[in-house]
Amino acid sequence: SLKANAVLFRLSMARSADDMGPILAEIRDGGVLASLFEKVVPHLHKILTNFEIGMDVTKFDDLLQASNLSSEVKAVLFSACSKCWYTNH
Repeated sequence: SLKANAVLFRLSMARSADDMGPILAEIRDGGVLASLFEKVVPHLHKILTNFEIGMDVTKFDDLLQASNLSSEVKAVLFSACSKCWYTNH
């Protein structure tokens, strides 16, 4: 969706996780979250090889903690996943 693309653009322009948090917090529309998630899934599969669509937040966090990603990236991904999970469950 256009709104999801706009969010992705804003996230790409953010300089840090601290800048990304408020952008993610602004998303209130479940459809925008779903569209954003669809766009990010291929990247999640590349960086977290055991990632599965529909996995719960705890398992996702376990994958993040076992990864070599920076703590800043882990925080942003966990925040986004949590928001998506709790919006859809």
